[in-house]
Amino acid sequence: MDLNKLRKPDLVLLCQELGIEVATIHRKPLLIQAVKDSAADAEELAECWELIQERMKRAQEVEERERLMFERETVRRKEEAESQERELERLRLQLKIAEAKGASDRGTENGEIQAGARVSMRDLLQPYKMSEDIALFLVNFERTCVRMGFDRATWP
Repeated sequence: MDLNKLRKPDLVLLCQELGIEVATIHRKPLLIQAVKDSAADAEELAECWELIQERMKRAQEVEERERLMFERETVRRKEEAESQERELERLRLQLKIAEAKGASDRGTENGEIQAGARVSMRDLLQPYKMSEDIALFLVNFERTCVRMGFDRATWP
């Protein structure tokens, strides 16, 4: 195993795996010399290096899984927010439709009143005669206005 090809952080990990104290060693050549002085043969070095690589690979896999989970959670939250926004917009549109329909219904009522206003009351009601009871005439007048859909505010 060629120790010169390893990076300094990898050498530090290898020294730690072999049980070599590296807290005071800060240069790559000194780390390489410490590994050579440890009396570890090439097979032991290769085995330690494989263990280190496996740990690093597992750590990367865990990090990748966590990153993917975070991305999925972010996408899910974004979709949920969009769904809530669509639901809110749908409710707003329903409210506008209901308001427009209410205004339309009120307009229809006003249209009935206007159409009723074109109809002569003489055609709908018997004329009042001086000799008859005025209360009876007024009751008939009110009934006719209600039947024709006249608004009470428009009655003379």
